[in-house]
Amino acid sequence: MTVITVIGSLNYDITTYINLIPSANETNLADDVQYNLGGKGFNQCIGLTKSRSNENVEIRMIGSIGGKDNYGDLFLENLKLNKVLTSDIKKIENSATGLANIIVESGRNHANRIMVFPGANKYTKFNETELKKLFSNDDEEFIVLQNEIPDPLAIINHIINPTNNYDSKVIIYNPSPFNAVKYVDPSMWSNINVLIVNEIEMFQLAQALNVVSITDIAPDDKDDEFVQFFEKLIKPVASAIKYPSTASKKINGIIVVTLGGKGYIYYNHCTETLKYEPASKLIAKPIDSTGCGDTFLGYFTTILAETLSDNKGNLDGKILNSLKIANIAAGIAITRNGASSSIPSIKEVKNLI
Repeated sequence: MTVITVIGSLNYDITTYINLIPSANETNLADDVQYNLGGKGFNQCIGLTKSRSNENVEIRMIGSIGGKDNYGDLFLENLKLNKVLTSDIKKIENSATGLANIIVESGRNHANRIMVFPGANKYTKFNETELKKLFSNDDEEFIVLQNEIPDPLAIINHIINPTNNYDSKVIIYNPSPFNAVKYVDPSMWSNINVLIVNEIEMFQLAQALNVVSITDIAPDDKDDEFVQFFEKLIKPVASAIKYPSTASKKINGIIVVTLGGKGYIYYNHCTETLKYEPASKLIAKPIDSTGCGDTFLGYFTTILAETLSDNKGNLDGKILNSLKIANIAAGIAITRNGASSSIPSIKEVKNLI
């Protein structure tokens, strides 16, 4: 049995759609408002469930909900309906559930701005005894983490600790929001098997690794050199990470940079494979980019987990195929409102392949 475990946030989303965000002390009328279950951890978990083709992949969610409101119960009901294991979700009675205020601007290419109140998510942290209990199984396990919980690095460091003998565990890390975590030890990046970042996070990582200066400015997606800039940046970043020359795991040294409407870049440091793919052709006009990155990550992880079990094809081919399907899923999600509510089913995605 293959297990995919998401350790992350559960936030109730209030999304306001507006043409342009008002300036200070100014009031503008919004076009619409929606209420959805969200949080990067939850969104990625739903992306996993919707991309699952069979029951051979088990999905569990680790996180925290509040006891001061009813939002937490809504999360549990939804996850159980999607056949997600929820026994490791903590209910914090004296806390509110996390809340995200999201503003989507139609006048600026449907870009979003997100303000997050962590609430119960700040209790998603564990001591060594708790972590050993959570990961005591011997199953092949993909562990997905982001930065909307207090200390994802402590969890990563526990998993990569050789004394714990977690050779069957694969870490997929999406360091978002990047500046929510203080990266003291640069060597920790070399122990992350798959790193998925958007263009902003990629540039922040390059700055943290001293590949570019803190005063440098990255091009935006309207610049003709936008894609080429990140294609040239990815190899120096991988070199600065200093991946081990011999890896104990078959998946290691993978970096994926998502570029929004421009597509994504894939790099395998072990095989030196570099591949750029443009974004999937949209089936309708873009409406809301919220959750597109989480859709991409969820689909990529599940498809890869399902295909790794067979012995056909090489690793780069399997990863590139997983990314292709994830690219299509994200292209559908951007044509819909909301985060988790915009994630398409695997049937919808396969119809477009």
